[in-house]
Amino acid sequence: MRDSQSARQIEADLLTLASDESAPAADQAPPRCDVADVLGERHDSWCDAVAAANMAMTLAVRDDAVAAIAADDLGTVVDVLLSNATAYAGPEAEIELGCRTDDSGVHVWVADTGAGVAATELEHLADRFYRASGTSGPGTGLGLAIARALTERAGGHLTITAGRPTGLRVEAVLPRSS
Repeated sequence: MRDSQSARQIEADLLTLASDESAPAADQAPPRCDVADVLGERHDSWCDAVAAANMAMTLAVRDDAVAAIAADDLGTVVDVLLSNATAYAGPEAEIELGCRTDDSGVHVWVADTGAGVAATELEHLADRFYRASGTSGPGTGLGLAIARALTERAGGHLTITAGRPTGLRVEAVLPRSS
């Protein structure tokens, strides 16, 4: 039974990834969303799961930001990042969900104070089917690939770095909407 559930999840994730990698129709108006609204909604939605994992979460919205990405796509990116932090950072970790703007665009991040991953693995975390060494539990290894595809489809980029002093920081830099 579990193998068939895993196969269905992988199939669903691959379909999502294929859709996310496709370019938006040329005749569509550029998407835009209020980043603070999306982050506030996702923060509220994840509070119970974070508390159940014996973690704490803060929301750090530093600027009013309007990004050139569909609100549903940004919500999916944030859900992937929060899901990973909740699943892998470990008990008593702190999670920060935040955004700010600068000349390069709108920065949206999830940072945690968990154990993090080896520096040699950071560049592979958003590769399809890649799971960091020592990772256990459910997962397809497609979540960060989906988040990267959605970010790149919007014209942005996703970076994954070691947290300071510990943990992981995943940041989507998105174009600002005019």
